Amino acid sequence: MQSMNVEGGMRRMLTVDPLPVAMAVMSVGAAAIHFAVMGSHLDEYVWFGVFFAVAAWYQALWAIAVVASPSRRRLIRGLTANAVIIGVWVASRTIGLPFGPEPGEVEPVGTADLVATALEVLIIAGCGVGLASEAGRARWTQRRPFEVVCVVLGLCSILVATIALASVGSGGTEHTPAVEGSEDLPADGITLPDQPSLVRLDLGDGRTLQALVDLTSAPGEAQIHLTYFDDTGGELEMGSMTLSASQDGRSVSMSVSQLEPGHFFATGTIGSGVWTMLIDGTTASGDVVTGSFDVDAP
Repeated sequence: MQSMNVEGGMRRMLTVDPLPVAMAVMSVGAAAIHFAVMGSHLDEYVWFGVFFAVAAWYQALWAIAVVASPSRRRLIRGLTANAVIIGVWVASRTIGLPFGPEPGEVEPVGTADLVATALEVLIIAGCGVGLASEAGRARWTQRRPFEVVCVVLGLCSILVATIALASVGSGGTEHTPAVEGSEDLPADGITLPDQPSLVRLDLGDGRTLQALVDLTSAPGEAQIHLTYFDDTGGELEMGSMTLSASQDGRSVSMSVSQLEPGHFFATGTIGSGVWTMLIDGTTASGDVVTGSFDVDAP
């Protein structure tokens, strides 16, 4: 009889509720993605990096806690935290965040952030199921051995982390994909034709112009974000600017819109080959600032 009780106790120890474990797998996956992009967001804006660090660590630790003790309070916290993370992501992809280096700028949707958001939606759904149960715990009638669950947890975590890192490595979640070594690009630096590229121009007196060139949106179309900076690194207030593309004596005027005092968006249709972008601007105080750089249109 005592032997049977011991075997029964061991059997109970080697079984767990599948739903908390499933939520833990998804939380580890989302955390892995946030860890993977944390560095790039920290480079872009320190508080973006802090947000991703806090989100990643919370999701990683919550994954452990929800398996150890899927209490009602823990499920509520998991649901709330993931809802906040999703809310920030939706705002950044629809209306733009009201703070950061480019307030109000709508960020592009990447593969990795879509995966992370989908995992967070599933976590919220799982927490809802757990909260709807009688004791605040999610229980399925079918159980699985603890060893099998651990193997599945490990394999899924590795898979999701690999997807995230691969996506980040290919530029899937970068906010400002830059040319390697862009800090040292000369004024006539040439951009890459197969990816958005960042060029920085020295305008003199400590002033700089940063141009993010995208030649991948449509064949023959160039989209360029241009931001002026003063000698302190702050945005330089501009009165106006014009941009034209020149190739073999042929000139194409680009349509320019001023989004902020020092931030402009230009677009235009150009042919293939190397084009020289000629920039003429006037600051709010009346100073004339000019520059140029080359782009290689596919």
